[in-house]
Amino acid sequence: MLRRILFTPIARKISRGLYLQLQHSGRLQEELLMRFLRESAKTVYGKQAGFEKIRNYDDYRKALPAVSYEQVKPFINRIAAGESDVLWPGKPDYFALSSGTSSGIKHIPVTRESLQSQKRGRLFHAANFTARLGLGEVHDGNFILFADSHHFVNHGEIPSAAISAILSSNLPWYVKRRDFPSPETQQIKNYDEKIAAMIRETAGQKITGIVALPPWLMMFLKRVPEISGKSFAETYPHFRLLSTSGMSFEPYKAAVQELIGKPFAHVQTYPASEGFFGFQYELNDPSILLLPANGIFFEFIPEEDLGSSSPRRFCLSEVEQNIRYGLVITTNAGLWSYMPGDLVEFTSLQPHKIRIIGRTGNMLNAFGEHLTTDECEMILAQCCSEFQCSISDFVLVPVMQQGNELPYHRWFIEFMKPPAAFPAFAAKLDELLVNKNLCYRDLIRGKAIQELHINVVPAGSFAKLMEQKGKTGTQQKTKRFPDTESVRFLENYSRRSE
Repeated sequence: MLRRILFTPIARKISRGLYLQLQHSGRLQEELLMRFLRESAKTVYGKQAGFEKIRNYDDYRKALPAVSYEQVKPFINRIAAGESDVLWPGKPDYFALSSGTSSGIKHIPVTRESLQSQKRGRLFHAANFTARLGLGEVHDGNFILFADSHHFVNHGEIPSAAISAILSSNLPWYVKRRDFPSPETQQIKNYDEKIAAMIRETAGQKITGIVALPPWLMMFLKRVPEISGKSFAETYPHFRLLSTSGMSFEPYKAAVQELIGKPFAHVQTYPASEGFFGFQYELNDPSILLLPANGIFFEFIPEEDLGSSSPRRFCLSEVEQNIRYGLVITTNAGLWSYMPGDLVEFTSLQPHKIRIIGRTGNMLNAFGEHLTTDECEMILAQCCSEFQCSISDFVLVPVMQQGNELPYHRWFIEFMKPPAAFPAFAAKLDELLVNKNLCYRDLIRGKAIQELHINVVPAGSFAKLMEQKGKTGTQQKTKRFPDTESVRFLENYSRRSE
């Protein structure tokens, strides 16, 4: 109660400040960019790009191309070798480890300034659900925060870990004392053991909120009755707020609601190793509000220009609704027009709110279907709703033509509550794809491909897959369009549903 009383007036002030920022987002964004350029003009990158000659955003986008991690990596290596003033003045405090490139793990610089922006973004989020969304009572209890173990390794001279571990290790003492898991539990590397320990130490506590990625949340929820001997609702009667991030919640929504077994509020955030981009502003609108003055300058490349040698780039004040864009960011950690790989679409321009479509490099286009992760997740969620079933996780892969058999999409699905009739479920899923994706429809109707096939995998298959790949941290996500090794693994656990 005391925390709520103390924080609520602060939350109101922060929310009012954010509201004022949203009225001037275009101006604040350009001011942010010009400040970054001034502060970094003497860096290696700044000298090469001629930061001192740049006077406005138009100059900037002409002078600097949008870059991938592969293009930034040589500068990262120079920082790791001990060089200062490379991308940003001085040296970064950390590297955030992130998976995802052909060269292996990415090392994303985290400076003192960018770490503050990460924290400030989360403070904006907390202020919003406290002051605007009427969820202040969550401060009367404790939160369970899913974060990776504080296992730091040096990349050259710079300590490196997952961004969740970096943030967790930099929490103020009064937050560490309040939230779970305990430091001892946080250090457990085996995730099954860690989840069991988290449940044991929180079962008798007043837990009002959980912050987690959906797949790891599912693992936690499934284990609660086993460990505590009671349902989730009985174990955590004060639970009120779920905050998720990293991927669409829709495929998990029905299963999570069933496992929690009581009403709760759900909000989403948009954090990344590169920065805290935004959060869900309204309970009835899952769109993500972009923060215009939180250490990130946003740019956007139209989807059709991705891969072009000279793509068009637009700042926040130039974008349009209902157009898919590749996200480009410039940060106070020294990433300059960097492409993190996210595909987004604006749902509102005042304020600027987006929905995350998927990954720019994570589109299934084996037969010309142009199928995104977002489409797959939404269609599967709709199909599950109609058949009153729920899933734990899924992936899909293209199967090429063999002999006279037409190619098709093969879905591997782990059901929590399976449909009563698998053939009908598969037929409906294919029908929804035909109705939602025009390219897929043309391929099916033109008999270029056949209807999809479903392989059902038993409970725990995806957890085993992630464990085999060494991806058991809380920030790891299932790639909807997996590699060959993952497919072989799932084949060993699956059975055809038709």
